[in-house]
Amino acid sequence: MKIRLGICAAAAAILHLVPVSPVSAQSGDPLAVGRKMLVDDNPGELWIDQGQALFYEKRGPKKVSLEQCDFGMGTGKLEGAAARLPRYFADTDRVEDLESRLLTCMTRLGATGHLTPEQVAHMVAYLIDPKSPINK
Repeated sequence: MKIRLGICAAAAAILHLVPVSPVSAQSGDPLAVGRKMLVDDNPGELWIDQGQALFYEKRGPKKVSLEQCDFGMGTGKLEGAAARLPRYFADTDRVEDLESRLLTCMTRLGATGHLTPEQVAHMVAYLIDPKSPINK
């Protein structure tokens, strides 16, 4: 019993010595600092920015970007297309999601070039971002 009381007293003393940051003291949320950092500098936005650059980058022997890709709304029409995927595409005779459609468009438009799976994921992140033109 004395050992338990001693441990509790030691723990209380240690907790009393731990400084409380002004942000967590004001908000009552000990994770507020981390959340504020994510809002100020969200690492996911880096993927979105890189995806946007890759989507509009002219590549391949024809020097074309993916802007003219048909996501099911017509050539070059992006608005609202992400919400309608996956869907059947007659030109490939299969159901495609956003990622596979990007790869199809790269091949069909001649926007070839080596892209890593991570770079394709960056383009998908850009295209599903609520601020992207494909979601307006």
